[in-house]
Amino acid sequence: MERLNRDISANTDISLSSLKAYLENSGYKRREQWGSFLERFSRKRAGREDNVLLPTQSELVDYEKRVSDLVDALSRQLKLPTPLLLKQIANAGYEVVRIIANEGETQSTLAYDAAIDLLRGGYALIDSSAVVAISSNDLRTIRGRRPDIVRRYLDGVRVGQTEVGSFVMTLLMPVAADGVALDLPPTVADRFGTKVAERMSSALGGTHSAVRSGEMTIAELTAKGITANFSAGLARMVEAVGDVTLSIAPTLRDNKQLRPTLSTFHYDDVKRLRQIEHQLTPPEHQREMSLSGTVINISEPRGKVSGVIVLKSEVFGEERPVRIKYDRSDRSTIMEAMARKSDVYLAVDGSLTSRGGHYRLDEPHDFRIVGRGSLA
Repeated sequence: MERLNRDISANTDISLSSLKAYLENSGYKRREQWGSFLERFSRKRAGREDNVLLPTQSELVDYEKRVSDLVDALSRQLKLPTPLLLKQIANAGYEVVRIIANEGETQSTLAYDAAIDLLRGGYALIDSSAVVAISSNDLRTIRGRRPDIVRRYLDGVRVGQTEVGSFVMTLLMPVAADGVALDLPPTVADRFGTKVAERMSSALGGTHSAVRSGEMTIAELTAKGITANFSAGLARMVEAVGDVTLSIAPTLRDNKQLRPTLSTFHYDDVKRLRQIEHQLTPPEHQREMSLSGTVINISEPRGKVSGVIVLKSEVFGEERPVRIKYDRSDRSTIMEAMARKSDVYLAVDGSLTSRGGHYRLDEPHDFRIVGRGSLA
């Protein structure tokens, strides 16, 4: 028999879905069934037809050999070295987000906390873009429980291998939204992952322009797919490592897909990114306040010109921890408040923002020492 059940663990790492996606993305079209367990795909180039045979099931006893023959044929027809071809096939079912930390600096590792912030910041960009992709209106901020279709899509996001040299992390966004497409509006159901990538690319380009050129209106920002969550995610990534460069590689080789090749943000852009976040956060979720309390935690990334404190302060009648970013010019005041916390408070003014029950003070200024019991 041509087909036998066999141990799946012996299967090759190349999935049928990735192979089929790569063929379709490369211009090959399914022509016909070829025997019992093969399909013929072909493409026409310069008056010549290139043919390859794709297995229909991964349980075939000679599946690895058939895949090997297919890869060899593609390597010759596309004039690609096999290692590069295999990498492209593996990523064929995904939109690939490349996150480059401190481009040009030779490093293969990052501090654990910085890597986590890169991942969480990158995930925030995908989350924001997925919600924007299914919305019929421009959004300023995204709050609360995500729609089920977004949550199921986000479950399919994967982390790819890092690359040698400057630290490069890849996030893989599935093009196909398995189990989701039927719940999506018709305008975004087809290749949902590509729609998410397009919104993310638009938001990256728009944010880069807003940071470089100055003020943009709320309508201009949201029209690009930028939300407060998106700008906050970018700010978190840049705060973690300094310089961050992002790119999104489309799986379809289509010259009509116009996406910014690279968007680079520097540490000096953090203030503007936070301003955009603040600008897009609805007024009912912001409040200008003067806080005073005890510093219970301080974080100072090595080599950075700023840090973050957690201030235990009374917020709306209840003691709550509030995260506050500070510049080194305020460090001496903060350190004094920590050293004397048994008899003084640290006071600071800024814009209080609430997200999911967590508080942050944006645009903090006027750090000062006040006595316990004094009005801040």
